Amino acid sequence: MRGQFFLIGAVILIVMFYIALPIPQPALPKSELGVMAMNVAQEYVRVATFGLSDSQPIAYLSNWSGWVSSQIPYANFSSLWLLAIGNGSHTNLTVGNWLGQNITITLNISGDVRDLFVQHASINWTSAAVSELFNLTLNWVEEKNFTWPRDKANMWVLVFLERGEDKVRAELEG
Repeated sequence: MRGQFFLIGAVILIVMFYIALPIPQPALPKSELGVMAMNVAQEYVRVATFGLSDSQPIAYLSNWSGWVSSQIPYANFSSLWLLAIGNGSHTNLTVGNWLGQNITITLNISGDVRDLFVQHASINWTSAAVSELFNLTLNWVEEKNFTWPRDKANMWVLVFLERGEDKVRAELEG
């Protein structure tokens, strides 16, 4: 009778040991990492749309950026986004930085050049008087040129996912 209790106790300890072992996450191939990056970039545009319908696009985008960065455990996530919203004869331009470092971005808004310092995990914004169709050049590690209408919300987003040697980026304008 006594040996049976030791045997049952040993089985319980072995089962508890295997339950407590961490289950490794399967590694996504690089191609799927690219698909994930593009999906996240597309979601940024959807989040901005939902935020616009609730008159809080910047809050929605900031919350989304923070949430996404905490929800992707198998890859390092970072993003940079620019949102332009027309306001009468002006356009408000907001830059969101979730790149893991503070950055300075140069915006050339139809000839009016401005430098924006944006801390990590935060936003900075500026406003400019623009014509109905305005040119915008964003200069950060590389230069991006846009021609956007003033009376529409315009967005550009850049998403990076990195896992080991695999590094992918997705860029979307919407």
